[in-house]
Amino acid sequence: MELIKKRKWILFLLFVFCLTALPALAKEPFRLGWLQVEPGVGYQGEYNDNIYREKSNTVDDYINTLSFGCNVRLQSTHMDNFVRLGYHGDFVSYMDNSDNNYITHKPDFALNFRTAMGLYLEVKDQYLKTEDPYGSANTYGEGDMVDRWNNDASMIIGYEFADRYAVEIGYQNYMQRYENDIDKHQDRIDNAYSVGFFYKLTGKTTIFGQFRMTDAEYDRQNDGLDDWNSGNSQDYALADYFIGARFDTWGKLSGTVKIGYGTKSYDNDQDQYGNKYEDSTQFISETTLSLKVTPKSVVGFHLQRSIKGAPDEASASFVDTSVGLKLTQTIVDRLKLHIGVEWVNTDYEDENPGYPEKYHNMYKGWIGTTYKISEWLRFGAQYEYKSRNTSNAVYDDEYEYDNNIFSLNANLLF
Repeated sequence: MELIKKRKWILFLLFVFCLTALPALAKEPFRLGWLQVEPGVGYQGEYNDNIYREKSNTVDDYINTLSFGCNVRLQSTHMDNFVRLGYHGDFVSYMDNSDNNYITHKPDFALNFRTAMGLYLEVKDQYLKTEDPYGSANTYGEGDMVDRWNNDASMIIGYEFADRYAVEIGYQNYMQRYENDIDKHQDRIDNAYSVGFFYKLTGKTTIFGQFRMTDAEYDRQNDGLDDWNSGNSQDYALADYFIGARFDTWGKLSGTVKIGYGTKSYDNDQDQYGNKYEDSTQFISETTLSLKVTPKSVVGFHLQRSIKGAPDEASASFVDTSVGLKLTQTIVDRLKLHIGVEWVNTDYEDENPGYPEKYHNMYKGWIGTTYKISEWLRFGAQYEYKSRNTSNAVYDDEYEYDNNIFSLNANLLF
């Protein structure tokens, strides 16, 4: 315990040193020709009144997060071509429940290349290694310290022609890995292939259609983990059909409207317990918009809806829907107010025999401020409230909770 306290003081003193000793270096990113280096450091202090997200017998704690990051970017003056390599690390320390301490590593890579002939290439790779209690993309491990990593790599090759038209083909590989044996049945590899056709309607608006096929393989299940095998694994295929519109970022309206329908088809007929897999077709959306109402007011909206693989025995999949609205209001030149609300619905359709209807509703709201002291130093404060309820009392103890979070943060950008 004494060693942990010493580490906290060391991290705090290091942060203070960064704030006081480095301003002279932080007026702008380091540049050398096409090379640009952008390091940064940040701190967040948080009070969380329900760190395990429980309905009763809640545990509160003070959480300190020290963040370090650096982006190295090689930027060409021709056609905005660039190569970027970045890293972000979070060192998270709980004041009382120190067994929950963890470190998150997030290196990433990006490449954009465009030619005068209209051919372009976009490559991205994002890696995450963590043991945080916030769960994976399909909510697995939420509320528990689960040691895991994932890697998301994607590539788009496109061609613009006749000033208004473009064709894109894409590939994405997503890999999820868990370190402990009890979690390995959720190890998964996704391979997604897409093709899209784009038409520039105006100088600011592009309409498009897109098809995407995803093959998801639970490779540890196929290898015979526990009672799983290649004849009962949760392997599936997603076929997603979209139409939509893109709005350029320099207009009042920016972002993407993307709606369609998706079909999930399982490779096998039943799981290891004999429960039948049910194929599903759903309305889906990947919409994110931002509207500059006035020079000082920006409203954001998102609608995300997709079919995901379920991490528990009640059903093999669920439909995840998220709708959110936020406002960013500039009060004075350096002070901004942030207000937002969000509703998240997790609907486990086609429940297995013996399980009552299962869905969760999550309600979120937050209000906060950011103050820009200079180009390199910013402070912020936020209050966030979360509340989740369930469709049946059977699920209350496992899924229902209320959560209040108060946080203060400071970020030093070089």
